[in-house]
Amino acid sequence: MATFNGARFIGEQLASLARQTCLPMELVVSDDGSTDGTGEIVADFARTAPFPVHFHRNAANLGYETNFLRATTLCRGTVIAFCDQDDVWLPRKLERCGAPFARPETSLVTHRYEFVDRALTPTGRYDPDIGRDEVLPPFAAWPWRTYRGFAILIRAELLGLLQTQERPASYFLPEPPERAGPMAHDQWAWFLGGVFGTRHIIAESLALYRQHGGNLFGASPEAGLPKQLREMRRRDAVYYRHLATVAGDMAEALRHVRPDAPAIRLAQATAGAARCARIATHFTRRAALHEQRHAGARLRRLIGLLLAGGYRSPDQGGHGLRGFGKDALTSMGRLLPRRA
Repeated sequence: MATFNGARFIGEQLASLARQTCLPMELVVSDDGSTDGTGEIVADFARTAPFPVHFHRNAANLGYETNFLRATTLCRGTVIAFCDQDDVWLPRKLERCGAPFARPETSLVTHRYEFVDRALTPTGRYDPDIGRDEVLPPFAAWPWRTYRGFAILIRAELLGLLQTQERPASYFLPEPPERAGPMAHDQWAWFLGGVFGTRHIIAESLALYRQHGGNLFGASPEAGLPKQLREMRRRDAVYYRHLATVAGDMAEALRHVRPDAPAIRLAQATAGAARCARIATHFTRRAALHEQRHAGARLRRLIGLLLAGGYRSPDQGGHGLRGFGKDALTSMGRLLPRRA
């Protein structure tokens, strides 16, 4: 658990951990300099908690991304569950999410959740990205899809394979693009999980995602087609250049996996680096297509990217049929004569 001035809601979250049908081995709390009594609430909970509670206060504010990953370095268990300070876990979360880790190939588990207001009253909304149980093989739905960190559990071993302080920039493009910070803990976990094993998606709601107006990341007011259209309009050459850079940095990170890692991990990292390098190349070529002003050259780039496998399915590292459709329509738009 990463904390920062969470006194208002953290008590309910801590109580929900103690109600788990499968108790955690321990709770590790990394505090980023709270001044509101968060530490005192955790200390009170630790006195009666049915598992050990370890509280660590950072010497300087690290930010939530680094704070979460620092907390993982202090954990001793074989599976790590990220825990936000203002949500509530439902009682069977660890029981349900822990079961898939009995399979050695399982790298990560995530689950559905329910939106609630600050008083934990259901709003009638659920995680829009999970509709059914799935088991994803390596590289499927990867690397750009992300699930909320509080709904992710990851095999602890994987977090020690690469240097987290050298992780790539987030693939969410900010305004301006130069302000892109490092990958958050959930993006980093999803990236590692997709390289080093299978990921299990559980369609059962196992947490209450509290919306209280002060969330660092809350529920988007947009959903469905309007949101998709807005995001598509924003995906231009600058965005594709950014993803090419991130994918290239992913490949580079995987080339520096810990040398004493098991042979299977080294082989998986090599395969992942090759996949990321191909993705980087495809996005570089796609950016060049969208930067091209000359209609004929634009069409030639489209055909070249198609022949190079750039529009294979996203699971194969390509842009998929949707990507081809968008790029084809854009190219055709430049070829058609403009109306007077």
